[in-house]
Amino acid sequence: MTIEERIAYLETMDKVRDQQIKELQVAVEELSGCVNGGVNHESNDSNE
Repeated sequence: MTIEERIAYLETMDKVRDQQIKELQVAVEELSGCVNGGVNHESNDSNE
């Protein structure tokens, strides 16, 4: 694998990781909404 190929591979892995992090953040927000009493409202911080 050349250096250029390696850089391209690492950049792709970075994008994949960033996407997975975003998906996890959304899932955590949805779960915390369920735990905090059902419907998830964007500004539902009153229980913290």
